[in-house]
Amino acid sequence: MADLYEYRTAGRRPLTIGFFVIALLCVGLFSLDGVGWRLWSLWGLVNVALGHHLLSYPVAGSRIDATCWTTFVDRRRRTIALRLIKRVVLRRARRGRIACTVYLADGTARKIATSCLPPARTLENKLRSKGIRVDYT
Repeated sequence: MADLYEYRTAGRRPLTIGFFVIALLCVGLFSLDGVGWRLWSLWGLVNVALGHHLLSYPVAGSRIDATCWTTFVDRRRRTIALRLIKRVVLRRARRGRIACTVYLADGTARKIATSCLPPARTLENKLRSKGIRVDYT
């Protein structure tokens, strides 16, 4: 069991919460202006979608065990067998995050969602301990 590494983080972005606040502020403007039912309906739909996203508390992360690397965002999971990974390339992305591309032995490449990735050094150490080559660009 010591061979297992798991990383989890909140899958929602702060921008989502900002949109929810903006949608709520629109209520005040709607009540002052006396808008029609179509705009109220649109506001209601937006709030239902944002409310569902906030209450569902999506989770993102990675799980690296002895045989595979599983990444997940909310309920979507993607598993890559470690024996199929030829190399992993990490590069700096926006806002201090890293971007990750996994190159497989069959010549294909898979990009990993940034919300699934632990800090760069941690990911590099875990992958190298499994015998996977990690490069930076």
